[in-house]
Amino acid sequence: MQATIEAVQMKLKEVGISAYLMADIGGRNGVGRNFLGIDHHEKVSRRAFFLIPADGEAELLVASVEPHILAGLPGKRRYYSSRAECDGVFDEWFARHKKVAMEYSSEGNIPSISLVDGGLVDWIRSKGVEIVSSDRVIQPFTTTLSEEQLTSHREAALVTREALDQCWELIGSGKPLYEKDFQELILDHFSQNGCVTEHLPIIAFGPNSGNPHYELDGRGSRLEPDQVVMIDLWCKKDRPDGVFADVTEMGYTGKRPPEKVQQAFDLVVKARDAGLRLLSEEREIRGEEVDRAVRDVIVKGGFGRAFCHRTGHHIFDTCHGRGTNFDSIESVDDRPINFPALYSIEPGIYLDSFGIRLECDVLVRGLGSVEVTTTLQNSLITPFS
Repeated sequence: MQATIEAVQMKLKEVGISAYLMADIGGRNGVGRNFLGIDHHEKVSRRAFFLIPADGEAELLVASVEPHILAGLPGKRRYYSSRAECDGVFDEWFARHKKVAMEYSSEGNIPSISLVDGGLVDWIRSKGVEIVSSDRVIQPFTTTLSEEQLTSHREAALVTREALDQCWELIGSGKPLYEKDFQELILDHFSQNGCVTEHLPIIAFGPNSGNPHYELDGRGSRLEPDQVVMIDLWCKKDRPDGVFADVTEMGYTGKRPPEKVQQAFDLVVKARDAGLRLLSEEREIRGEEVDRAVRDVIVKGGFGRAFCHRTGHHIFDTCHGRGTNFDSIESVDDRPINFPALYSIEPGIYLDSFGIRLECDVLVRGLGSVEVTTTLQNSLITPFS
């Protein structure tokens, strides 16, 4: 487990919830399994439940057909063979616990934590139980960084910086180049430096940069003069404490970018900086607030409809972590920002002829204590100038 039973019970009391209930079948509940330290290879073919009450002993309920599963979890082990027997245990549990935290998000607002199926929610609610999101209980244990993890992030950030420098140098060489050449350079650099990634980096020339999640076909497009270039890459050290670094930089293959490209770039810089200023305020800040602060700048600049995604995401051992996102558009993330934790800020403007996105990583150490851990780009990189 990522926290002791006693620590979870203290958190339950702090937030006024009577119990935490992890429910899983077939490995669907990745958030709960991760929190409890359940190996992702361990199969659960029937419904399994683990209850941590605010007071008292934790209890595991599993099917009699697989009594050996989840042996690493502490507490009392109980078994059921039929739905009726499972229902009987529910009657006992939920006579005592009327406010229960699960991997649930009201109306599916935050998909990454909305993992309990609707039928099970109906079943438990039929016992007179109020189901609330487990996020307030488990996020403090699953999204904050140790110093060792922060060190690994800084190491990954250095690797991304080196790879970006090599890319810009290659562009300036004047050789005939395709988008795939840069993907291969980046992946080779990751491998040589003990890093891994989850997906191919995004290399987008010209109009391709107007697609936020562009994927190249074959070798991709050829690099041409007077083009916008987007490079978005992410990696972590290939070890247990590895935490991602995630960066996007922008360049232009001419000596001077067109006025509209420069206007969009300057506006994205201004929007990013608005988010950083907000994070520097000494108060609790929710994810949706950061998105609104950033988005307002782009809306007022006349490009609101061209900013089609959230402002940023939590970063951990997966590039898109399980914590608070800077989002008021794809969802309304009203969760507070935890600390110490890492987040991306990555506003963008996407048009038919080009796109601009800038992404930096931000360490929030405490209220008003913010450190940008990757390079802050303030001007378009022009390798040929």
